[in-house]
Amino acid sequence: FKSGDVTTGKNRLIFEVANRFIERFLKKELDVVKQHSLKIIATEKQLEASISVQGIDFPIKIKGIVDRVDELNGTIRVIDYKTGIVKPAGLKLGGVENIEDYKYSKAIQLLLYTFLYTKNTPHFNFNTPIIAGIFSFKNLKGGLLEVNFSEAWGKKDPVITTERLDNFMQQIEQLLVKIYSTEHSFKEPKELLF
Repeated sequence: FKSGDVTTGKNRLIFEVANRFIERFLKKELDVVKQHSLKIIATEKQLEASISVQGIDFPIKIKGIVDRVDELNGTIRVIDYKTGIVKPAGLKLGGVENIEDYKYSKAIQLLLYTFLYTKNTPHFNFNTPIIAGIFSFKNLKGGLLEVNFSEAWGKKDPVITTERLDNFMQQIEQLLVKIYSTEHSFKEPKELLF
């Protein structure tokens, strides 16, 4: 809202659309609370961690602001909100062998947030199930769209295990080595990353 006035023009339209999205989202959340056990653990949580990467002579700091962490029926959920459209196919990782493709950018963000959450939560262990997902305000009927590790079409496997997160972080480390290498060139993605 450039001028801060939300009573007229384009700002009013944007404001009204945002209000409707929020109202619809809160109604869905109310339905969840009526039927399930939901505990909000954190909102707008700033997290950071440093990692050492073989081949890079200094620590790499990873940081982010997680929109929400909650616990639904005993499962920890690391959640990001997106105002745009997000489809489940954009969060399907399969075996996480190649995260360099831009199509994995939202899943990468969520898994990095999950990594940060586990590193910044004292005594966290993977005995408590943990998943990560997005609430897309233009796809609210889809509910929480979860990172999906299943390689089978139409199947869901959202639980983030120690092995999956370790495998993901190995991929991140390999990507960081490429980023800091002078032997690799980069091209700008067609759309903004996050």
